[in-house]
Parts: sequence; structure tokens; C-alpha cells
Amino acid sequence: MKFILALIALCAIQTSSAQNVISESYSSDQIQKIKIDTEYADIELESYTGNEIVVEATVNINMNLDNDSYSFKADKNDNVFIIKSKMDFNDIPRRIILKDYEGNTKILLEKDAS
Repeated sequence: MKFILALIALCAIQTSSAQNVISESYSSDQIQKIKIDTEYADIELESYTGNEIVVEATVNINMNLDNDSYSFKADKNDNVFIIKSKMDFNDIPRRIILKDYEGNTKILLEKDAS
């Protein structure tokens, strides 16, 4: 089985700011199935002729201030490749953000998560 798996987490994306990309490669030897257990993500599957699985997450949480709160883990169990993603909401500050008609962003309220 030869393919690329792109796991793209689009969390609070702002088109004007850069995104953090997390990428890891794994051998696809004897993999027959893929199990994806993820929330807060859009998933794209792409096929290609290589012998590896590439898992890539593109993250932008709170204008890149809280990207470290997202993680994924990949594991192999017999012939099944398992991908799990996780969001740690304990360290993410809660904010109310407004955008005006001109695209200007303002943080009205910022409160640390408890």
C-alpha cells in the first residue's frame, strides 16, 4: 500500500498569518488499513508511488500562539496504521475576537483558561 496521508488541522485559521506544519514519515510495509481518530481537522488522502506514509498536520490556533496545544500520534498495530490527534484545551486562553468589515482584528476580552 503506497500513499501519502495528509492530516490537515485547520484550527482558527487566519488567512493573513503563517501556519505551523508538523510532518512525520512512516514505513508502509505490510499496512493494509488506516484508522483515523481525530477531531478538529480536515483530512486529505493522496495516493502516490512511494513506500511510506506521510502524516502532515497544518496548524494555526489563535493566530499561531497556541499551536503547541495540537499533537498527533501514529502507531502500527499488526497491519493497521492508526493516527490519533489531540487538542489540549487546558493551556489555551479563551478569547473573544472581532473582525470589522475592513478585516481588522481586535481582541475584546482575554481570560486565561482555568
